[in-house]
Amino acid sequence: MKITTFLLLIGCMHASASTYGQKISLSERNVSLEQVFSLLKKQTGYDFLYGASLRADSRKVNIEAKNLELAAVLESLFSEQPFSYAISDKTVVIKSKTVNEIQQRNIQGKVLDENRKPLQSASVSVEGTTQSIQTDLFGMFSLTNVPIDARIRISYMGYDTRTIKVANIKDFIEVIMRMSENTLEEANVLSTGYYRLPKERATGSFDYVDNELFNRNIGPDVITRLKGMTTSTIFGMVDQVPRLILPSINAQAGSRKINSLGQLQIRGISTLGMGTPFDAGTPGRFPLVILDNFPYEGDINQLNPNDVESVTLLKDAAAASVWGSRASNGVIVIMTKQGKLNQPLRIAINNSVTIKKRQDLFYGPFMNSSDYIDIEKYNFEKGTYDRSINSIYSAISPVVELLAMQRALPLNDIAGRAAIDEQVDSYRNYDRRKDISKYLYRNAVLQQYSANMSGGGRQFSYFFSGGYDHNTDSEVNAYYRRKNLRSSMNFKPVKNLDLSADIRYTNSLYHSSGNLLHDQRVRTAIDGRAPYPYLRLVDNVGNSLETNGYAYNAANSKYRQTAGNGRLLDWRYFPLNDINTNYNESNAQDILMNFGLTYTLLQSVKASINYQYGRYTDEETRFASRNSFALRDYINSFATYSTTDLTAPASFPISVGDGIQRRVVPRKSNTLRGQLNFDQTLGRLHEVNALAGFERSEAQITGSPYVDMLLSYNSDPMSFSPVPYGIELPVLNGVAGNCHSSSTHNFTNHLCRS
Repeated sequence: MKITTFLLLIGCMHASASTYGQKISLSERNVSLEQVFSLLKKQTGYDFLYGASLRADSRKVNIEAKNLELAAVLESLFSEQPFSYAISDKTVVIKSKTVNEIQQRNIQGKVLDENRKPLQSASVSVEGTTQSIQTDLFGMFSLTNVPIDARIRISYMGYDTRTIKVANIKDFIEVIMRMSENTLEEANVLSTGYYRLPKERATGSFDYVDNELFNRNIGPDVITRLKGMTTSTIFGMVDQVPRLILPSINAQAGSRKINSLGQLQIRGISTLGMGTPFDAGTPGRFPLVILDNFPYEGDINQLNPNDVESVTLLKDAAAASVWGSRASNGVIVIMTKQGKLNQPLRIAINNSVTIKKRQDLFYGPFMNSSDYIDIEKYNFEKGTYDRSINSIYSAISPVVELLAMQRALPLNDIAGRAAIDEQVDSYRNYDRRKDISKYLYRNAVLQQYSANMSGGGRQFSYFFSGGYDHNTDSEVNAYYRRKNLRSSMNFKPVKNLDLSADIRYTNSLYHSSGNLLHDQRVRTAIDGRAPYPYLRLVDNVGNSLETNGYAYNAANSKYRQTAGNGRLLDWRYFPLNDINTNYNESNAQDILMNFGLTYTLLQSVKASINYQYGRYTDEETRFASRNSFALRDYINSFATYSTTDLTAPASFPISVGDGIQRRVVPRKSNTLRGQLNFDQTLGRLHEVNALAGFERSEAQITGSPYVDMLLSYNSDPMSFSPVPYGIELPVLNGVAGNCHSSSTHNFTNHLCRS
């Protein structure tokens, strides 16, 4: 009996030792304790007993074990958990650690950036718990009852997150945060053009638009993308009431701008006049534009919006303390994208296509043709048009012309009068907005393509970009093209020395229908001297129709049709045909170069020298074909012919030819700046910032002599026929007296009449 009991005891001890001594191999990451217990049970056969608190208080664990005893695995597993364990038979009992088992401590610290400036509102939390706090104005924080085996996590937008073991913290801790390589330096910093500072420390009134906010709008230029992104900023013309905008409104010399600075108000108007003096460096009406810390003298619409990193709008007198009187209309500070050191190659491609519906001309209130004809008939009966009907200088509408014809008929010509009434009533069904919308408007298509590549090594960073815009305007025969190239490089050849070079080139072309003799020729025909709502541009089969358009002297179309007895140039006016016979073009080129040198003398003292050179050239061309109504009207106005010998040819003192104006406006600017910056934080409460320097700036505008037109131009070969400029010539074959042929605005004086 004793021998049997002894053998049984030996067998049990052997089985227990065999199970407890079994080797364990595990490799798991970011798993719960319950998952680990399940795996351990499969390998050892041990049961695990625990309460509901384990699910609530435990943290995810990483475990790596290879051929380890169960005790060693459990020790590693519970080293950073608020639990302990005990093994009873083949059961592992899990329980919460007592206060004596876990050590806690209070932690105080300060969060600073790389320049040892306090970071306010940085997030400090204990990992695996809900305990969290934000740093105060001085970057200070305090945590209580933190387990010694825990980790604290410090994060701040734009900086790399840091994790620190509590066991490694002795007393007061200073945490230095490093700027994230994936975030540009300007992420939380606005620029005044001379220095940069965090938004929360900026004084005065300003709007800061970061890259994400700036790109919420899709547009071809900077101003369009800012619309709706800023407060208290007025976009659009403020000196005009809303009205129906008709075609060719932009057909003026040099008209190219999609959105001009003249349509923007940041802090009101500093001058009574809306215009801006044609002089470099003069504040006038426009806000001041600062591009990468230097005043930009070119056209803001030349800039590629995909290169913009941030925009700051300075609105109050604080801006004047930096930029003087030029800031009286506000300041737009634009910072562009740069490459980063130790950054791998990055390539970004951006493409956008925007389609805008043509204007809805039927949206606003508009008198219908039937009511308008009733008014014309009423005025005709009152004799309102009697003087105009027989005057060669006045244009009359088709209905008035028909009513005059009807009045000249005998009273007993009932059929003739009824036919004219029928013609008049037919106009009641026409609405000029239909033809205008169909033939003078179209859907606008804005296409934008851009690409950039950036990166850098230990001592060198770069940013290269290119862009192309292809925009078709809502007005027929109007379009805009823009090409952008940019190269930005930064070097660190030696410690504390930074060199930078930024070169950009832009070429833009704006083309629109225009006219030398009278701006907005088509618009005049449909909205000026002939504003009747039943105007038709085409007939029922789509052929262009004649309009009683405005002429410089012979406005009466009836006179023009009979003058000269067929010996003059065709004096009829077909608006749709005229659109393609003249144009305005603005071809602008912009070259901007910026070079800089910065040397860090001390940790808090930096010296810099920067130079910028800019050259902006705008070549304006206005062209009118000899087939345009403008030139035919002008040439016919000075033609002479015999009123007795109808076979004798007419004489044209103004030779038949085209009209052209070309002007080049170059603008140059040079700016040299030397600057010394001091920036130091003293203790917890004090910070000293100082700036000293000098700047020399020069801006110059030169241009070719302004000549409104040159007549009798032949493009092949490029030559001009003689024109008697300055010589008195008979107008309308002497009926309207004499007048000088002129090369000044509008070619001729409308008062040249007898």
